[in-house]
Amino acid sequence: MAAKIIVIGATHGSLPALLPKLTALHSKQQFTLAIILGDVFSPPSSSEDESENEFIQKLFHGEIEIPLPAYFSVGKNELPKPIKDRLESREGKDSGGEVCSNLFFLGRKGILVTSEGVRIVVLGGREGNGEVMEKEGEGEGENVGGDTTRPWYTTQEASALKGANSADILVTYDWPENVDGNSKIPVPQAIEGGLPSRSRAVRELARRLRPKYHFLVGGEEVFWEREPYMNGVLGKERERIASGGGGVGVDTTRVIALANWGNKGKVKSVYAFNLNVSDRTTVEALPPNTTESPYAGLGDTGKRKRPLHDAGTTDEFPMGIGDNGAFFWGDWDQRRNNRRIEYERRGKRGRGGGRGGHHNQSRLPPGPESCFFCLSNPTLAKHLLVSIGTDAYLTTAKGPLTTAAINPPELSFPGHVLVIPLSHSPTLAHIDDAQSKKGTYTEMIRYRAALDAMFRSRSCGAVCFEVARRTGVHTHWQVLPLRTSILPQVEDAFKETAKKENYGEFVESFDDQLGDVDRSYFRVWISGMEEGKWLVLAIKEGQYFDLQFGRKVVAGMIGGEAEKRANWKDCEQSMEEEVRDTKGFKEGFKEFDFTL
Repeated sequence: MAAKIIVIGATHGSLPALLPKLTALHSKQQFTLAIILGDVFSPPSSSEDESENEFIQKLFHGEIEIPLPAYFSVGKNELPKPIKDRLESREGKDSGGEVCSNLFFLGRKGILVTSEGVRIVVLGGREGNGEVMEKEGEGEGENVGGDTTRPWYTTQEASALKGANSADILVTYDWPENVDGNSKIPVPQAIEGGLPSRSRAVRELARRLRPKYHFLVGGEEVFWEREPYMNGVLGKERERIASGGGGVGVDTTRVIALANWGNKGKVKSVYAFNLNVSDRTTVEALPPNTTESPYAGLGDTGKRKRPLHDAGTTDEFPMGIGDNGAFFWGDWDQRRNNRRIEYERRGKRGRGGGRGGHHNQSRLPPGPESCFFCLSNPTLAKHLLVSIGTDAYLTTAKGPLTTAAINPPELSFPGHVLVIPLSHSPTLAHIDDAQSKKGTYTEMIRYRAALDAMFRSRSCGAVCFEVARRTGVHTHWQVLPLRTSILPQVEDAFKETAKKENYGEFVESFDDQLGDVDRSYFRVWISGMEEGKWLVLAIKEGQYFDLQFGRKVVAGMIGGEAEKRANWKDCEQSMEEEVRDTKGFKEGFKEFDFTL
């Protein structure tokens, strides 16, 4: 599907003058969406405050129409107080929101996937060095992330956005460090006000996300478009495609800095383009002026707990993605574990029984481009998506255990869902950035609470469980509805089944399990448990553990038809059924969804 997009330079309070021209352009071109860079409104100390406040009130009351969905973040200035008050008064303020009809604030940092599939990642404001923080009256403490409208970001926040894994469009206020490296096109001299700072954090974000387009704020009279540059993964991907394998469809990145809209010199401040995201596996021919990456050889200064793996292909990991690219749970790791056990039973230890033999060389797990839980996967089953937050998202399950027939009459759809981190990580403890790790866990808990509230309004409670293994691919939580009459039996059922399977004993824990990267475990939460409490079952190194354990226990408790649905493959649905059930869930969850 192709999207027609228009990007507009910072308006600095000139939105009233822009809208008539944008309306005229849209009537002719029929754009899909608009993005406004940098500062949309006047600085708080501006003499135009009174007239702008009047304009803002007209926006709020629908007296001024914005012709198409328009998105913005923060620049170097604070947002006007009426805009901040509006955002803070609405639900979902932590991830930005609707200012008025067709005008959306994406937060200081955010990820947006449009209905056309366009993936936009935004990082607004200046990098929060000591000088900026001092002016804003903030310190380096953990509480700096609370205000999504403040016009500066921390390096941790920039790093957290790497969890998005990819982007069609990246929007930043700061310029990436060394962005003009390998370029023959000089950056123009700023006429007044200077250019935004250059940031190493933005450089590393751009390198990780490999966007098709990276838009920057150019200042008063600066337009700059560098030659497209090649991304680092290009060589391997071209080899794969040449040999008939899959590939990543992002060959090059185009960097465009737009001048402020309405600047005196009439320097280019508007950029319109078509973006086709229907097939990200196609690698197009390189433009003739393509350069090497300006970031090549400039290492990420952040320390990693593990190396970044290559994305792999669907041929290398056939069990990772279903026939139609849909979600399924845990099968890749389970099959690998089963193969290992079978090798041990047959004594296949490689040459001389050592660990270096061929049969013991395990393949690397799928990377984000072929991971069935990463939004960057081009074959992702988008029709199952329910809600996308800042650090996690919600999707209905492939082959749900519960059904409308199993649930009470008040719950007319299956209700079996997955809560999935945006970061590609085998466990929550393995997420590299501490702030992203904590933010992900917090948002997953928030999703769980919202699901529990929805189920309780429909004569059910919730059961949430997780398998966390160091050898896993992409951790996630499964959440299912259970009739309230069954809930009191859940805890005993899990404990008894664990003993029967010789897995050991559950222990009560109030630990978030974020600190130990070497630990593998199964944990379960049940409606009505104390705040922060989990039942945790340790998985010992080398121990066989059935990844369908949680599902089988719940199926056994429900009994009847549910016992035939213990394996998701035994109850796959048609596309039409999946679309219908996801639509039903979205409608039921709408009033509980904090991202709206």
